Amino acid sequence: MPSSVLTTAINLGLLNPGDIVKAVVSPNLKGTNTDPADNHAADVPTQVGPIQVDGNGDAVPATATFAVSDLTYRATGGDATFAMGTTKMLVSIGALKITFTCTPTAPVPVVLTTLVTGPQLATTTTTTTADAAVLAATTELPRTGPDSHTLWIEIVTGLLLIQIGYMLWSITKPPRRSRAGRR
Repeated sequence: MPSSVLTTAINLGLLNPGDIVKAVVSPNLKGTNTDPADNHAADVPTQVGPIQVDGNGDAVPATATFAVSDLTYRATGGDATFAMGTTKMLVSIGALKITFTCTPTAPVPVVLTTLVTGPQLATTTTTTTADAAVLAATTELPRTGPDSHTLWIEIVTGLLLIQIGYMLWSITKPPRRSRAGRR
């Protein structure tokens, strides 16, 4: 999560340093020489944090780790490679629900290669090896999605709209009568 979102949440009193943010990740993997080519895994509950701040009181970017559930592919010809596809993370900060969308841009690093041997049918013999160079060089995914500097505007706008809605709802309610006025 970008530091600007976390700093805004801290400034609004929605988060404190050390808090853990609950999230649900909807992972997607793209395969080459596979059927399907685009496969969505089951949603994964995870946690972001703990939230940390720097010497100026600003939050530092926070990360989450999650495991992707088993997925089934059929080899369609040649070695199969797998990379991250568009993945979403729904984060709950207080009453706010924020969805971050990560859409990798080229070149997307391959995270797994499956060497396919035998006929390309539903039952094939495969040897799965992780690309050691990619795994060693990739400690985090490239940042994608909206500019983190403008994301705080969306959060503040959302909070403002909630406040305006509450105000309008309060105005439309009839005034309460006091017990003293009933005598």
